[in-house]
Amino acid sequence: MKARERRALLWIVIEMNVSESSTTRNRSVLAALGLCVTASATTIAATSPSATTSQRSGK
Repeated sequence: MKARERRALLWIVIEMNVSESSTTRNRSVLAALGLCVTASATTIAATSPSATTSQRSGK
């Protein structure tokens, strides 16, 4: 699921970069992408606490 989300987000960024030549537009897209990645990572961590707990205890 994580890999699928990453591929979808990457594809969106690539399409935006190809269709838009403006650097300011690209910067805003990358900023929005950063927020999306942070939000999805937070959501994943919040919805699957058992995975993060087992990783911590493994180390």
